Amino acid sequence: MSNSRPMFFTSPWVRRMVWTLGGVLLLWLITWLAVPVLLKWQLQKQVSQALGRSVTVQKMDFRPWSLALSIEGLRIASAQGSAEQVSVARVHVNAELQSVLRLAPVIDALKIEQPRVTLMHLGGGRYDVDDIVQRLRVPPSDAASDPARFALFNIELQGGEFTLVDDTVGATHRLRGLTVSIPALDLAPYFPCWPATWPIKPEAGVLQLDLKLNRVDRLARRVDLASIELKAPSLSLSRDTQGQLNLARPAQGFAPAGPEKLATAEAPVAEAAPWDIRLARFDLDDGLVQWRDDAVKPSADMVLSALRVQTSGLSWPVSAPMPFEVSAQLDQTAIGIQGTATDLAAQAELSLGDISLGRFAPYISSALKPALEG
Repeated sequence: MSNSRPMFFTSPWVRRMVWTLGGVLLLWLITWLAVPVLLKWQLQKQVSQALGRSVTVQKMDFRPWSLALSIEGLRIASAQGSAEQVSVARVHVNAELQSVLRLAPVIDALKIEQPRVTLMHLGGGRYDVDDIVQRLRVPPSDAASDPARFALFNIELQGGEFTLVDDTVGATHRLRGLTVSIPALDLAPYFPCWPATWPIKPEAGVLQLDLKLNRVDRLARRVDLASIELKAPSLSLSRDTQGQLNLARPAQGFAPAGPEKLATAEAPVAEAAPWDIRLARFDLDDGLVQWRDDAVKPSADMVLSALRVQTSGLSWPVSAPMPFEVSAQLDQTAIGIQGTATDLAAQAELSLGDISLGRFAPYISSALKPALEG
C-alpha cells in the first residue's frame, strides 16, 4: 500500500494560501491587541501637550477587520485640573476601506455619546479656554498648502450637555438632552430651548446638510465655503398702518445692550480682527415671499413665488463685484433680474412680462384719483 498523502496537503498553492491567511489573521490579532494600547498612550500624551490640559482615556478598542475605532471615557481637565472641561462617554468611528485606497480618511459613521462641555465666562469677553485657543493658534503663512482631504458621513450625537457659567452676572445656563443626527434633522424638538426674550420664534423646520467645506480657520478668523443651497424658503413681509415693517421689531430685539448695561470695571478689550468669509456659490430655489401692506388704502397683497437666486464669488468684506441672477413669478407675471453688486452699489437689468397696473393702484391712489388700469 502506498503511504502517499493527499495532494491537498502537498499543493504549493494551497500552502501559500494557508500561510497568507494565517499571516493576515496574525496581523489582525497583533493589530487588535497593540493598536488600542499605542493609540491610547499617544492620544493622552500628544493631546495633553497640545492643549496644556490633562487628557485621559479610559478604554480604546480597534477592530482591524472592519476599521472601527471606539474611545470610551474621554476626559479633558479644566485649567486648574480640579474639574472636567470636556467629557465624552463614548466615541465610535467606523472607517471605510477606501481610506487605505484613497490615502485619506473616509468615515462612514461618527457617533458621539453623552458629550459634556463646561465653559466659564470670566468677563470682558474672556473664557476659561483662552489658554487652549492661544496654544492652538498657528502663525499665518504665505506658503500655499493643499487642503486636507477627507469624507465624513452619518454624524450622530446623543445625550449632549452644554453648561455656560457666567461669573460676571452669577448665572448658569444649561442645555441638556441634546441629540443631533445628520444629514437630516427635525428642528421641532429644539424649539422649546429657543430664548424667550427673542422676538422671533420658529414654528417648524428641517435641517438638511450637504455642505462642502473648503476651509474654516477659527484662529485666523477665516471661512471658505464651496456652496450653500436653500430649498423652498418662505418669508412673510408686512407693513402696518403706521408704515413699520414686521422685520423692524425683530431687528430691535437683537440690538446690543446700551452702554449702561455693558459697563464693567474691566479694562477695555482690544477689538478683534474682522472675519474673512468667502462663499464660492449661493443658490436659492423655489422661494416664496408674501407681502401685505396695510399702510395704503385699500390694503395691498402680493405673492412672489418660484423665486430663484443664483450668485457666485461672494466675500465679506466685499473684494469684487458679485454677479447674480434672480427669477420669480409675481402672480402670473415672469420677472427676471441679472447684474452685479457690491455692498455699496449694484447694476442690473430687469425683464418684466405683462402685469396688471391695477396691482399697484393702492400705492398711487392718494396722488391719482382716476382708477389705474393697463
